Order: sequence, then C-alpha cells, then structure tokens
Amino acid sequence: MITKDDVVSIYIAMFQRAPSDADINYWYSNFQNSDFNTLASTMLETATSAVNAYNLQELYPQYTNIDTSNPDSVKDVVESVYETLFNKDYSQDPNGIDYWVNQVVKDGKPLGVVISTIVKAGEDIAQNPDKYQDVFDPEELQQAYNAAKAFEAKVQAAKEVANEIPNVKVDPNALKEMQQLIKEVKSEDDIQTCLDTAKNIKDNVIDLNLLNNDNAE
Repeated sequence: MITKDDVVSIYIAMFQRAPSDADINYWYSNFQNSDFNTLASTMLETATSAVNAYNLQELYPQYTNIDTSNPDSVKDVVESVYETLFNKDYSQDPNGIDYWVNQVVKDGKPLGVVISTIVKAGEDIAQNPDKYQDVFDPEELQQAYNAAKAFEAKVQAAKEVANEIPNVKVDPNALKEMQQLIKEVKSEDDIQTCLDTAKNIKDNVIDLNLLNNDNAE
C-alpha cells in the first residue's frame, strides 16, 4: 500500500514541482491499495498523455514522445528524475544514469518501475547512508546523502504547500511557479519560506473555476 508521502515523492521526482491538494488526493484515493511501481508507471502514462493534450511539450520535453527502445529518449526521462533526486545531470554522473537507462533499454524493465526504484534508492540513502559505504567513495556518498536529504525536505515542504493550494491551473506559467517553489527548498530550514511563497503565489496558480465548482458541490 502507498502513502501520501509516496504520492508526493513520485510527483516531485517526475514533474519537479509541488503537487496541489487535489493532485495528492486524486492519486492517493485511486492508488492507495496499489504498490509504488504501479503508481509510478501509471503516473508516467498520464504524463505522456497530459503533455500532448495540454501543450506542455516545452515544459516537459522528456515526456513528449517516449521511446523505451531509444537510449536518448529514456535518458531524457531518467536524467530529469536523477537531477531532482541527486542534483546531478548526465555530464556529472554518466555511469549512474547509463546504468538506469540500460535497465530499460537492454534489460526490458518498465520505465515507471525504474523511476520508482530511483526514488526509493534516494529515500534509502537519506535514511540509511551507512549501507552505501561500499557503493560510493566518501565524498560521493556525502553528496548523495545531502541531495537525498534535500529531496526529503522538498517532500515535507510540498505537503505544507498542498494545505495552501487546493488545485493548480494546467498552464505552463502556473506550473513553472510550482516548480520554482519546490526548487528553492534545500533543507528543512527552507520549508517555512516555501510556504510563505506559496501563500504569495496562490492567486496566480489556482484554477478558480475548478475551485468554485468544488465549492458548489
């Protein structure tokens, strides 16, 4: 079974933004009895459909035309997740990203499952760094740990933000604001600032028509 924290983690990893309260509740209510792999895989399918349906190709080019037999296409998706989790792009860790790409292209593992595995690896590094002493050298482990803890703080901040932002416009400008909101969180010390910013931008990102319809019901 998944938790709301699981929903938020996958959402941030895949979309690099804080989800709204409606986003969290939708995925949790529909997938709370599923597993993490199923959640990530279904969210990936939805991303590919939504990007084309709402003309979000510029914001999310990695989801425009995914080809799991094409290493470059898979790399674009994996790299975006990897950057969010570990704060490294392909130029900084080609071996790490290629490892995950090969899991899909050569080994046939579903891309959604690879995404969920990367997220869980990051969470485990944040909670149990000593397990990875034989995997990374000390400096690399410290960098991975710092990035994983930053991601942990992003998840906590996003849950706070959801209390302020009930829904988000499916609009590139609004989504970019939600991305920037979560990007600025580097540690727990930034959570309150993130929440204050959310209060300031809420009028720009909330879909008032959707909110009014919800209230009418």
